[in-house]
Amino acid sequence: MKHSVSNLEMCVLAIASIVLISSVIPNDWHGQAVILRDIVLMTWFIHIVNWAICQGSLNQLLGIYPRRLEGLPGILVAHFLHGWGQDDSEKRHLFENTFGFLVLGWFILLQGTQVFYIVTAAVAIASGIGTWIFGRAFPPHVGASGVTYGYLGFVLAYGITAGNALAFLLSIIVGLLYGRLIPGILPDSDHPYTSWEMHLFGFMGGMLTAFILSEAALNSPPLYSVPT
Repeated sequence: MKHSVSNLEMCVLAIASIVLISSVIPNDWHGQAVILRDIVLMTWFIHIVNWAICQGSLNQLLGIYPRRLEGLPGILVAHFLHGWGQDDSEKRHLFENTFGFLVLGWFILLQGTQVFYIVTAAVAIASGIGTWIFGRAFPPHVGASGVTYGYLGFVLAYGITAGNALAFLLSIIVGLLYGRLIPGILPDSDHPYTSWEMHLFGFMGGMLTAFILSEAALNSPPLYSVPT
């Protein structure tokens, strides 16, 4: 993926957005932080074990191999595995995914814990199945980027379809923060080791989940009342 905005600028914008939202919306910050923390810690623990002890063999064992039976387990578990060393983008892989997961994951948690779990499961499965069916014979597809792109697709679409002010505000913020990453759903010859297929099908899964959940959101009372 090509980055037209510096990581520092993106961090500043993300932090400012979080501060703004937290100042007007009552929320279970501790509970949400624990959920995000536990998932991040588990992913980093697996990464350290994979490369410090297993020398990356978990990627070969549990990655997604398109249209091969041995690649089926990767549909669920490849999202916890990351590369290290093929090129500079692989070395940054988990760091970038961690930041994106925390910001986008928290934005989805603002819509409710149940929504977060539904979206996470849906985009992980969509990214995995889509890559297994249509992906390149690539050695192998791994990484949480499919989930991150799924979150991106969900927040952008949900802001349009859900009909609540919070979802719309979050979609605008996420568009400013991460809209530049949308080209990552397309092939990029500059980053041949990037699984754009996981990005694409995660993104599509997120948008589809947004359309499905929006019907329930429209028939439910607002999640938050913003003080005036």
